[in-house]
Amino acid sequence: MARIRSIHPGIFTDEAFMRLTIDCPLAIPLLLGLWAEADDSGIFEWKPLTLKVRILPAANCDIDDLISTLVRNDFVRTYEVGGKSYGAIRNFVIYQRPKEPKSTFPASDEMLIYAGFRNGERPRSELGRPPGRPAKRTSSSNKSDTCGGSLSEPVSNDFGSTSEENSQMKDVGCRRKGEEKKEDLTSLVDPRLVRLKTGITSAFLDARSMTLNPDTARAAVWLAQGYDPDLCLAVVRDVLGRKPNVSTLNYFDSAIAKTHAERAPPRPATTAKDQKYSLGAVRWPESAIVNALKIWDEKGVWMDNIGPAPNHPDCQVPKFILDRRRDAA
Repeated sequence: MARIRSIHPGIFTDEAFMRLTIDCPLAIPLLLGLWAEADDSGIFEWKPLTLKVRILPAANCDIDDLISTLVRNDFVRTYEVGGKSYGAIRNFVIYQRPKEPKSTFPASDEMLIYAGFRNGERPRSELGRPPGRPAKRTSSSNKSDTCGGSLSEPVSNDFGSTSEENSQMKDVGCRRKGEEKKEDLTSLVDPRLVRLKTGITSAFLDARSMTLNPDTARAAVWLAQGYDPDLCLAVVRDVLGRKPNVSTLNYFDSAIAKTHAERAPPRPATTAKDQKYSLGAVRWPESAIVNALKIWDEKGVWMDNIGPAPNHPDCQVPKFILDRRRDAA
């Protein structure tokens, strides 16, 4: 059953979303429809024909091609549990905050993390809810699955007849109340990283790899190390041509390093003043990274578009910045 959902205004200037408006416009209403069809954990049943009837009933289109486009651009992922296919929507729970979230479909820890859960909880769960109301993934004794989900019900219409602003309409974004916006992220999006991630996903599909939706987070590390994105992609395609069943991007590290040592042009020198680092899908100045670490130390809040948090093994913050923070503590 479809549910009322929120749309964050930042999605309209998201690089991958803007690419959809050019390459595959019909994938946009499909994506928005999947938000409505998914349960409160961002999980939905992978039934293309049913989704076509419910979301795009009048469109003359190939639903399989549209869904494949969303997969290639990392908006959704597919997985199986007990022989049934399901889909997960990336970072869904970060922007959807129903009053009493419930879950219908099973999902692994990996898929829940992909949907935005952190340590089994919804990030910034206190925003838009009365104090004391939990925002965790709920469980039910009547329906057992791999993540303890319970049957989900439609979210009621929270918009009253008065002019009072609904909690989901307040411009809190990815910040806690009282925190000032530090920098306009739109100007910091690194198109090289978006192009590299899209190319990697296409390379896996072209190689008919068993890994249909690879985790492309490693691409940001390569760019942070100063590697050329086109050369990185050439190495990935070359290796996949010989070994199509590679399952992790870490496998390409040594080949990329070796190829750059032999063929890449010298890396341009950069002064400390204009030094930026690719973290997540954004080019962050060092000052912004230091400020994000300060907020992490003081309030325990970490913005998802900076990549994994400092306590995560895949954190992309340059080691010398982390070491300097630790020495100053």
